Amino acid sequence: MAAGLGFKDFVTGEVLTAADVDGYLMQGTWVFANAAARTAAVTSPQEGNMSYLKDTNSVEFYTGAAWSAVGGSGGMTLINAGGTTLSGNTTVSSIPATYKHLFIVVKNAEANASGANLSLRMNGDSGATSYEFAKVRAINTTLAGEGIASSSIQIGNRLRDTAGFSAGLCSQTWVYNYTDTDYVWTSSVSIASDGGTPVFVSSTGKYDCSAAISSITIVCTDTLDGGTVFVYGVN
Repeated sequence: MAAGLGFKDFVTGEVLTAADVDGYLMQGTWVFANAAARTAAVTSPQEGNMSYLKDTNSVEFYTGAAWSAVGGSGGMTLINAGGTTLSGNTTVSSIPATYKHLFIVVKNAEANASGANLSLRMNGDSGATSYEFAKVRAINTTLAGEGIASSSIQIGNRLRDTAGFSAGLCSQTWVYNYTDTDYVWTSSVSIASDGGTPVFVSSTGKYDCSAAISSITIVCTDTLDGGTVFVYGVN
């Protein structure tokens, strides 16, 4: 795809060349179903190209290195429109590499077993040495800190409490610089209930990766009964 040439005042009788069509007439805002359709259609985007993605209702421009949302830094776009219902190990895939960070919200997560935990896995990687995380859990005023190497990063605790009641866990997780190909950092906070007693969990994590994060999986130590995950791209 050609780079935009700006503005040209065509005169009567002037020959309209292919370069003119590509450089002037084709430089509007292109409309695509999603980022994957755009990638297939525009194999060599140029700085200044503009597009609209129907699945996320977002307008983006090409910086010369990546597609970026219009509106400057700080904009937040929901990638999985409407959210994804939690059922078993739940994956949100086709995450475009067009943002700077990811913000993941889990709402009303429930499980069958008492004390079930919720974790985050990236790019389908379950390697036992791929993740490291440190966790602090607070039950009323009791604090417990842990440093753990694992096959995922824990982002919540007590989806069903010890009395057998639904805890309705909610959590928020940042995945910073998720397009890095060395490692990425995460930061999470969650709240649930254990027999009416609040359970807070805060954790930070590190994932060793070899490619940008293109999918995330919400993993439970037991069968998930419900809840929703929302994945946002943040500039």
